[in-house]
Amino acid sequence: MTRDSEVVRLAVIPGDGIGPEVVAATVPTLRTALEAEGHRLDVTSYDWGGDRYLRQGAAMPADASDLVKRADAVLFGAVGRPDAPEHELVWGLIIGLRQQLDLAVNLRPVRAFPGVPTKVRDTDGVDLVIVRENTEGDVGAARRVRDAVAATLHDARHHTADLGGNATTAEVPSAVLHTMEGQG
Repeated sequence: MTRDSEVVRLAVIPGDGIGPEVVAATVPTLRTALEAEGHRLDVTSYDWGGDRYLRQGAAMPADASDLVKRADAVLFGAVGRPDAPEHELVWGLIIGLRQQLDLAVNLRPVRAFPGVPTKVRDTDGVDLVIVRENTEGDVGAARRVRDAVAATLHDARHHTADLGGNATTAEVPSAVLHTMEGQG
């Protein structure tokens, strides 16, 4: 998880609109959770988004991926504001950063927990993973996602047997990522 067992380095991109508010509530929660496990949170915040675009003509710097690669994880708020061109923020920051970091897959695990109320009916036994292409329109990335999912599904019987016959949302993303790593 971390390069150092005691420090978790978090790159924070609060963004615009509600992003800074969400990040401001999330960081203390992460800090408290990590401290409960004996870790310390080291936060580096980046002012990337609409404000930066309006000041400097680019939503993020050219070396953005190099900066966030120094972290163990990235917390990305939200971006968008009416006085900044949407395509500059979407392609110039969100998708631009995803492409620079080669984040072709967006894994969204969904699992229902007993006793946790939800607005969705009949959630007993829900345990699934939504796999989404993450760089919008990048045919190469979409092909890699498709191939990784196909390979994982093909090997699902063996993978599930290796896990004692019961794969969960925690194991399936790992299997997809393992398959993608093998594709280079």
